[in-house]
Amino acid sequence: MSLLMAVMAMLLVWSYVDGIEAELKTKYGSEVSVLVATQDIDELEAITEEMVEVKTIPKKYVAPGAKTKKEELLNTIAAGPILKGEQITEPRVTYPSTRTGLSRQVTVGKRAVSIPVTDVSGAGRLIKPGDRVDLLASLKVGSGNRDREVSTVLQNVYVLAVGKNITNNLPVGKMNAGGREQTIKLNEFTNYNTIQVEVDPKEAQILALYLSVQDPMYAILRNNEDTEMSSIPKVNFRDLASERPVVNRNSGGRNQDPRRGAGNVNFTQ
Repeated sequence: MSLLMAVMAMLLVWSYVDGIEAELKTKYGSEVSVLVATQDIDELEAITEEMVEVKTIPKKYVAPGAKTKKEELLNTIAAGPILKGEQITEPRVTYPSTRTGLSRQVTVGKRAVSIPVTDVSGAGRLIKPGDRVDLLASLKVGSGNRDREVSTVLQNVYVLAVGKNITNNLPVGKMNAGGREQTIKLNEFTNYNTIQVEVDPKEAQILALYLSVQDPMYAILRNNEDTEMSSIPKVNFRDLASERPVVNRNSGGRNQDPRRGAGNVNFTQ
């Protein structure tokens, strides 16, 4: 009899708790997962996985635009201060952009340097953020028009931004056209005049010296998987006059275009 009474008591308690739970779900909604801050996050601070955690709360208390997965915060920064325990919502985070500045994109110990480009010197303005380029400089080494020398200043340089299109930036911006503001897709916008490259402090000095003489500097696109850096001799007009190009058709290059009928070009005496 006592065992039967105990079972009945448990059933009554379970039924009561279940009823209360159903009532609370009806009133506050079922529990859902949201991201909350595990620490205070400063404005424009990069958000990492350690700064947030997943918590379950009643649906009624979920803030509009609340983030639910840590993957949603990849490459984001705080648009404003976020307090410990606060839900991470859409308006509270943003991506590095022209509004937040370029500094968050620069690797610690590196520097961002702006290089002026044209259709000719900037690979037809087809360079995009995240590309890698070689930087070539054309300098006068004498008084004559043909006393000019071209050298490869830096190789395999990372491009942080082109114009106002920054790496990881949402590629949408505003421009004034005919007195009217219109939205443009920055990843399709090629009317830029500068690219921003990432270099170390010594390389930044070298680029500043080359740029100070106002002679052309060329950004030459390379495959992002091609990280090999080799010694490249300087070239001048005397080299072009005294050497003739010989086409090596057996280069075996994987990017060779057979329609052009040329592989690597070697200069021999």
